[in-house]
Amino acid sequence: SSSSSSSPSSPSTTKSSPPQSAWGSHDATEWVGIIRIRPNLSVVMAIRETPTTTLYRPLALSSSTTTGDDDKNLDWKKILRGYFQLDHSLPPLYEEWSQADPRLATIAKCIPGVRILDQDPWECLVSFICSSNNNIPRITKMVNAIRREYGQPLLEVGETSTSSGSPEETLYSFPSVDELLEKATDKDLREKCG
Repeated sequence: SSSSSSSPSSPSTTKSSPPQSAWGSHDATEWVGIIRIRPNLSVVMAIRETPTTTLYRPLALSSSTTTGDDDKNLDWKKILRGYFQLDHSLPPLYEEWSQADPRLATIAKCIPGVRILDQDPWECLVSFICSSNNNIPRITKMVNAIRREYGQPLLEVGETSTSSGSPEETLYSFPSVDELLEKATDKDLREKCG
């Protein structure tokens, strides 16, 4: 494992299922989420915060592309620092955002560490379209449905035993424009993805 200086903020956990955020799920020990590095290349990443550092490990690369030599030597620390925008100091951003919207001053105190992700532009655009008149849990549900219906399977996580309370789940890549055009109709998107 390697380390970086920050991680996604942690919501409270429940016993019934891992809490979901816009980035991934959290099981009280680590976050597991998907980062689309570029079209046809995604990674399932596990991130764990300790008292002194943040550990991370790639769990799976997408199978929708042939893994080349460049993909074997990816700089995970650089990818995570860029994706979570860790080179941007949060206090000046919180101050600027709070001046623009006073509600953010309250929110920033409740969820320290919240960041704006540097998502792949295509995934960001689709998430933005889903955001119209919706809340974050509904947007997350819609984006996850798009992944499940039209993306490529990346990794099965969780346990099948009933003692854990955590059902097995398959994580999917975000579909490319071509995958979505090939597989989805307007009707399918409305009915299957909300």
